[in-house]
Amino acid sequence: MLILTEKELREIEARAAEATLGPWRAEFGSEVKSGKDVIAYIRPRVGGWADTLFMAAARSDIPALCAEVRRLQKVIDGALKMLGMSPVYQAQESVGTDREGKGEKNG
Repeated sequence: MLILTEKELREIEARAAEATLGPWRAEFGSEVKSGKDVIAYIRPRVGGWADTLFMAAARSDIPALCAEVRRLQKVIDGALKMLGMSPVYQAQESVGTDREGKGEKNG
């Protein structure tokens, strides 16, 4: 089972924060764009259009997933406290971008 460490989660959030702001969108079957700017050209191989859509959606999906991990960590810590146990995650605050990848803080 993969356990995501605090360090790994912070690294993911930092990469998202450093990426071009979103939202991103897929166009013309091989371009990922932010506004009028082309972020990436995808050379279709096996996945083709599905890969392009995945990359474009990742700009919003990754920050949302990080925020959900943080939310669930708080839920787990709250449950542990109610049971008289020590919290595991200490309600860390995320860094990075909001759901749309616009550079806001989550947490």
